[in-house]
Amino acid sequence: MSNSTIASTHFSSQDFNTWRESIDVVFDVERHSQDQRPGFSASVEAFQLGDMVIGDAVLGAQRYVRSAARSRRDGMDHFVLNLYRTGGWRANTARGEFEGRAGQVSILDLSCELVSDEPDCNLVALFLPRSLIEERLPNLGALHGSTPTGPYAALLAEYIDLLARRL
Repeated sequence: MSNSTIASTHFSSQDFNTWRESIDVVFDVERHSQDQRPGFSASVEAFQLGDMVIGDAVLGAQRYVRSAARSRRDGMDHFVLNLYRTGGWRANTARGEFEGRAGQVSILDLSCELVSDEPDCNLVALFLPRSLIEERLPNLGALHGSTPTGPYAALLAEYIDLLARRL
């Protein structure tokens, strides 16, 4: 049995601008337009699993944006599977508008445009390099912004939740 540990980092802030700077490597964020409350809170525990990263987060309401220009500029060639334990999202993509709620997984292709409005939430985000998953799931990009349903989607949500809890 190996004594190795899984690399992890923790981030926590009550300041939206500090959060904006920390998440800027992936998303541009804005305060949620309907959230008039003072203050903001973000807490993320992130784990490095080889080429994958999993983040377990409790976040205040916000809007996430990935423009085409940003996608070209930053070269993030990943998929993100977000399991919302609480909260949900409403996303606009080139393929249309998508909405989801707690207990569901959203699929994001970071090479594509996205605007997603999200209330306060507790979520698990699994970042998967395209090169790691595309051979096994070549059409995953077609699900960008959407919420798969059915028994396999429920198993995926349970697996992501269990993985985060075990980490």
